Amino acid sequence: GNRDWFTPFYNKLVEYKEKNGNFFGVTTAIELGSTVSIVRAAYKDKHNTKLTQEMIDKLNAIGFTWSGGNHEWFIPFYNKLIEYKIKFGNFYGITKDEEIGPSVSHVRAAKKGKGKLKLTPRMIEKLNEIGFAWKAEPKYKPENNSIDNTCDL
Repeated sequence: GNRDWFTPFYNKLVEYKEKNGNFFGVTTAIELGSTVSIVRAAYKDKHNTKLTQEMIDKLNAIGFTWSGGNHEWFIPFYNKLIEYKIKFGNFYGITKDEEIGPSVSHVRAAKKGKGKLKLTPRMIEKLNEIGFAWKAEPKYKPENNSIDNTCDL
C-alpha cells in the first residue's frame, strides 16, 4: 500500500533531526534525500505521491521543512570545504574531488549569476573567510610575470 514507505521514512527523518538538530542538508542525505524531494513535491501537489493529513501532521510535529529553501545545501558544502582545506592546506584541485568538486563549479558559476544556485551575501562572506578559490587555479603558475631577456653569460 501507499503507507508502507512512510513509517521507515519518518523514523529516518527523526533520526536525522536528532543527529543534526535540524533538516539542513537533508536532501543530500543518501537514504533520505530523494524521498524528501518527492514528499515536498507531493505537498505542493506536484507529484503523483499523495500525502494523507496524518502524514502531514506527523511531519509538522517534528518541524519538517516543506521547502528546502535555497540554503539547505550550503552548510554541508561549507563543512566539506573546511575538511578539504584542513587536509590539503588549500583549494588546489578541488574541482577534481568527486564529492565536492561539482558543487564548487556550481558555486563559482552562481557568483557570476549563472546556474541554478543562488548565493546570499552572507554565504559569499563565509566563503571569503576561509579563502575559497573563486577561480580555478592555473595548472602552471609562472614565478614571475616579467621575463628578463637580458642574457649575461
